Amino acid sequence: MHIDLLHFDTLLGSYNNNSVYDCTFVLSNPLRNVQKIYLKSIELPISFNNIRSANGTNTFKITVNAVTYTITLNEYSYTSINTLLNDINTQVQLVLPNISFTLNSNKKVTITNTGTATTIVFSPSRLLNVVLGFTQLSYSTSFIAENNYLLAYDNYISMYLQDIPVKSTGYSNQLISFKIPLNAVNGMVYYLQEFNSFSQSVEITDKNYVLNRLRVVLYDRFGCKLSNGLDYTFSLAVNYHRSEI
Repeated sequence: MHIDLLHFDTLLGSYNNNSVYDCTFVLSNPLRNVQKIYLKSIELPISFNNIRSANGTNTFKITVNAVTYTITLNEYSYTSINTLLNDINTQVQLVLPNISFTLNSNKKVTITNTGTATTIVFSPSRLLNVVLGFTQLSYSTSFIAENNYLLAYDNYISMYLQDIPVKSTGYSNQLISFKIPLNAVNGMVYYLQEFNSFSQSVEITDKNYVLNRLRVVLYDRFGCKLSNGLDYTFSLAVNYHRSEI
């Protein structure tokens, strides 16, 4: 059994769909009879927005007096809930001037309604549910979110080795080979090394598998591809059987 340490830089790979988060690498020296692949380290600049269209956190539908309106924000990396609420109100009040979103003294997002509507209905939305804390789809007496707001909901990234026959490491149909916990915010570089985290590996199901190319895709916790990325680097350890001549 042999182990090779391979270092990758997306600057030297080939982007798929013009995305640094979907990158293919061609190995100059293919490895045969690969058994396991370990994640050893990753150096990832955080540049993707927390409010983005790919996972639906930039939009929601609101129904008032039987009329439904779609509210859509530009993608952006918000660090202030008040800034986000201001931008939401700018869009909402174009169609519903009596409706506004504010933050109450308990730090819960609240809907203020100065009109005659007694019921506000939402369609399912990650912006409302995950970010703003509204868990219900209809509000008629209290217009206060049940949960606290959450801007930093990206608590991990899924690193997926596509087209490689491996045992699933995620529940259900989640596309995940390695879990990248995030403790960095936009504008920082996230560093993960095996010795200061937990060991992660994927087991190859084809005992005769030849690793000659590697396609790596990064997804968020909802299984949506990330975008607006910067080049990053990572290292893998490949465990394989070397054929004896």
